[in-house]
Amino acid sequence: MKQIMPLALALYLASGVVSGNLANGQVDNDFQLDRAQKVAAGWLVLVDNGDYDSSWAQSDKLFQRSMVRETWPDAATSLRSGFGRLVSRRFGRRQYFDRLPGVPDGQYVVITYTADFENRKGVDEILTVSFDGPRGWRVAGYRIK
Repeated sequence: MKQIMPLALALYLASGVVSGNLANGQVDNDFQLDRAQKVAAGWLVLVDNGDYDSSWAQSDKLFQRSMVRETWPDAATSLRSGFGRLVSRRFGRRQYFDRLPGVPDGQYVVITYTADFENRKGVDEILTVSFDGPRGWRVAGYRIK
């Protein structure tokens, strides 16, 4: 199991540990969940294309504080080391959380995709997307399982 940063692990743990309670109906609609999912999918395209600078710039402040911009390209490359190019990706599920271990309370959506790469099939990609105030939904964590 590879991980980019401890924050990504903390954000992911919630997908199996914390129940997905909606915070006062803040994201109690498919529209907001769809927006979070669209951001995650777009961010993955940037990473798939090796546009690490843009993917870092479009990340949440939590991600940017825990992953230095200059080290993100090496971390992202090593995360997918040996996988080859992306062949296909399928949406798995999404779940909303207002609390996750190790991070401030907020609005988070944990999104899972299953990807097939040239050299490795059935890779689970787990993204945590957070609502970053006026910046909107942003990727705060990325993990491969």
